[in-house]
Amino acid sequence: MFAGSLDVPDYPHGKLRLIKPSLDFAPVSLEWLRDLEVGRYMGADFSDVSIATEEQRIRDIQGGESTFGWMIEMDGEVIGAIEINQVEELSSEYMTKAGGLSIRSWRTLERLEFALQRFRPDTFNGRTITWRVYTMTRTQWQNSRGAR
Repeated sequence: MFAGSLDVPDYPHGKLRLIKPSLDFAPVSLEWLRDLEVGRYMGADFSDVSIATEEQRIRDIQGGESTFGWMIEMDGEVIGAIEINQVEELSSEYMTKAGGLSIRSWRTLERLEFALQRFRPDTFNGRTITWRVYTMTRTQWQNSRGAR
């Protein structure tokens, strides 16, 4: 699912934006996933990724109902990706739009003024991970968009 592009205000190292995922970005994101350091940082095994699996991941983000996804753009160049997971489940639990995010990606959401609600343990690829659960009400979203 894609909710719209977001500008990260006052980022000191350049113009940082979250933009719509596109199949055009599959080759560059595949390069990141094949980097062993990226896998170590994310705590995941990406040894079986291919252009086909990366394109499918992007299609899943574009058409998914329980994951928000963006590509991270710095000064006009795509440099990464971010996803907010478990949107349907956590939105029902918190009675507002909510989602989970891996602990290594939380700073972006806080810069976008999402509110941290709690930590949630989970398992991913056989490993224990911790999600941070963030929320933002429609009013908060509209106010943050209107201020820019």
